[in-house]
Order: sequence, then C-alpha cells, then structure tokens
Amino acid sequence: MKEKNKDKREEKKEKESKRKRVRQKREKGKVRERETEMRKTEKEKVREESRKERERRKRREEKGERDEKDRKKRVESVRREREKKTEIRKRKDSVQLEREQEREQKAREKRKGSERERKVTRKREG
Repeated sequence: MKEKNKDKREEKKEKESKRKRVRQKREKGKVRERETEMRKTEKEKVREESRKERERRKRREEKGERDEKDRKKRVESVRREREKKTEIRKRKDSVQLEREQEREQKAREKRKGSERERKVTRKREG
C-alpha cells in the first residue's frame, strides 16, 4: 500500500516537472518571437527611411538645390538617427530586464516548491 502511494506521488512529481519544462519552453519561444519581430520591424523602418532619403537626394540634385535648408535637414536626420539608436538601446534593455524578472520569478517558484517538499517531509518524519 505504501509503495503504491509512493509510486503515485513520484508519478505526480514527474508529470508536474514535465509540465513545467513544457511551459518554460513555450514562454522562451514567445520571448524570442517578440524579439525577432521587433528586429524585423526596426530593419524595415530603417530600409524605408533610407530609400526615401535617397529619392529626396536624387530630386534635389536634379533641381540643383543645395543650401541652408539642406544642411538643416541633414542635421535633423542625424538627430533622428541618434534618437532611433537610443530607442533601440532602450528596447534591448527592457527585453533584458523582462528576462531577468522571468528568471527571478522561476527561481521564486522553485524555492516555494522545495519549501513545500521540506514541510511535507518534516510532517512525515515527525
């Protein structure tokens, strides 16, 4: 009888650990998916912006316009590029922070599980 109960408990533990592994893999996949999506959209934006800039430059050269306005636009585009880079950096930092928080959460859950097991074993022994 005791062995039967013990086997059931072990089976239950194994199933739960398997569920946890599957859940962790799924969450990891979701995070990776979000990161790749952000990278793709960022690349597309950069490509579109550079294409537009090339077209503008062509038109200006055809018209022969190169003056103060042009310089101001270049300064503005440089400023925009800097802002984009800082935005990308911030996103990377936020993703990194999110990962750290997930790791901490998993560690907390793991600790809780081990504390429960200790309590159960104490009750059995006591």
